[in-house]
Amino acid sequence: MAIAFDDDLECHARVSAPLLGRVGASATFFVCGADLNASHGYWWDHLQAAVDRGAAASVLEGIGIPMSVATVRAEHPESIHAVAEAIKRLDPDTRDEVARRLANVADSAGERDQMLTTDGIRALVRSGFEIGFHTVRHDYLPVLDDDRLADALTAGRAQLEEVVGHRLVTIAYPHGGADGRVAEAARTAGYIAGFTTRGDAIESGQDELLLGRVECSYGSASELAARIRRALQRAGSPRGD
Repeated sequence: MAIAFDDDLECHARVSAPLLGRVGASATFFVCGADLNASHGYWWDHLQAAVDRGAAASVLEGIGIPMSVATVRAEHPESIHAVAEAIKRLDPDTRDEVARRLANVADSAGERDQMLTTDGIRALVRSGFEIGFHTVRHDYLPVLDDDRLADALTAGRAQLEEVVGHRLVTIAYPHGGADGRVAEAARTAGYIAGFTTRGDAIESGQDELLLGRVECSYGSASELAARIRRALQRAGSPRGD
């Protein structure tokens, strides 16, 4: 079993890496290189902060988001995921504008302190962890045209390789989104393994640019164990363990 982390979160270096080291576990950290590109937080963090402040509805009006954020907060807090699903599928320029407006109303200036720094990435490398790529802009790749897709798979990669000290040949697709076209583009860009968030075990003979991963549970260890068991059962393990 392999362990992987996505995104540029400072807690990867501060919390996750020491815990992994304590139990002798290895892991791959798929990062964007946000610190190298002066990124200031993720749009979904801005969305959450704006919803918490009751300030998101005005931003989302008129852009086709099929959900009232007032309803999201007051009656159905879980439906923020439907709003996020709609935002991630926007064209990149529209999504950037939405993210900018959300950041303005969210007052989320402190999010910069939550981002993994270049020094944090170097610390992960020194501790023996593998680094993979997660793209600079974290676009949902299936909605990009061919030119933007090719750019997403390569932009910022060289700068991150300079920090890591070697070629980056594994990628975790942002939001786990990939199809056959995305996989072929990743192959052309020189990746040898690409990871989705489909909850499937890895089987012999499958496309190595469309590998599944079982997402962790925020509920309990037993829920995670159940997810792993289901993935193994789908893969044909006779005992599912």
